[in-house]
Amino acid sequence: MKFIRSSFFIFIIIGASLGAYLLYQQLSIKTVKKFADDFMLSASFSKDNTWDYTITGDLPNPCYEYEVKEIPNDNNFTITLSIVNPSDNIICTQIIDPVRYSSSFLAPDDIEILFLVEYKDSTVTDTDTISHNIDIDTFSLEKEYSKDLGWTYSINGNIPDCVEVRKTDVQVLESYPEQIYIVLAIQSKNSNCDANKLVQFFESGSIKASDEAIFSIKLEKI
Repeated sequence: MKFIRSSFFIFIIIGASLGAYLLYQQLSIKTVKKFADDFMLSASFSKDNTWDYTITGDLPNPCYEYEVKEIPNDNNFTITLSIVNPSDNIICTQIIDPVRYSSSFLAPDDIEILFLVEYKDSTVTDTDTISHNIDIDTFSLEKEYSKDLGWTYSINGNIPDCVEVRKTDVQVLESYPEQIYIVLAIQSKNSNCDANKLVQFFESGSIKASDEAIFSIKLEKI
């Protein structure tokens, strides 16, 4: 009986010591919080000169896009949240779009972390005519969802012979539901074309996203 009681007290002492050590480790972790506009950056330093950080906040709607830029310097490390304002012509669902971005970088524990938020206008034309009377109404978008494959989509349209779609890009805005942009890069032909002739355009693809994802077409002049 004495042996059992002694073992019990030993386990209590070991458990208390381990808990105290873990609490000390947690309290000794260096953390930094920075605020800019309505966004917050939380960073914590760990071993091997690694800083882990998370940016949180809200965008007015899913049509806003953003990217994060990191600029290391000798005495500080600047993290900039660059937000792209949507075009005035785009129609977007008016729901708050939460931002949560996480990453890490290498720097010593005494580095000064700077957090900035900048806004810039979109360079993508949405409903405006960009070349030879082409706008988003020139194209039709068909899409279909399945649990196994996600989304499959196709874009059809008749475009003037004097322009061509040089490339197609898919941009996914990290939100819920996801905002998916099919970006068509349009370029004018310099010669050997008939402005009165229409040619058929077709593009198809697939993307993994939730069944509530929102699709839009964007046009970009190059």
